[in-house]
Amino acid sequence: CQYCSRELAGSGADRPTIDHVKPRSRFPRPAEANTWDNVVTACRPCNERKRDRLPMEAGMYPIRAPREPNYIAGRW
Repeated sequence: CQYCSRELAGSGADRPTIDHVKPRSRFPRPAEANTWDNVVTACRPCNERKRDRLPMEAGMYPIRAPREPNYIAGRW
């Protein structure tokens, strides 16, 4: 989790979710929020706690700045 450092895998609170650093509700067109520099992985409790607030409003900042991955993940 980019907010609490929890190791994410599996199900329940340990299942990774996608958090929009700037919430989709703050964009004129919600689809514009889906960019690599606006999404991070978060555990469910942190994602629910942050809700649709900006990091400064929630007092929750990502540990690392969001960025596009420099590898291609594949499933074999």
